Amino acid sequence: MGKQTASQVEAKTIEIAASSKELEEKNKQIQVLQDQIVQLQTKIGQMQMQKEQAAQTIQGTQADFAAAKQLLLHQIQADLEKINTYLQ
Repeated sequence: MGKQTASQVEAKTIEIAASSKELEEKNKQIQVLQDQIVQLQTKIGQMQMQKEQAAQTIQGTQADFAAAKQLLLHQIQADLEKINTYLQ
């Protein structure tokens, strides 16, 4: 009976050690995944800022083109009025 009890205790001790080692490995994997999550969140934040900056740049460029177009149209209209004045 003593040998049987000792072997059962020893088996449980080995099982506990194996489970503890597996738990430690899983905790390491969790830490690696958490680090990767933080890196991805940072990368997404940076890309969001870049996207917003690009959108603002495009809007600024569109506004500049619209203003230039209006200026040219105004100048053309003024020139047409001058031409009509001189032709009359």
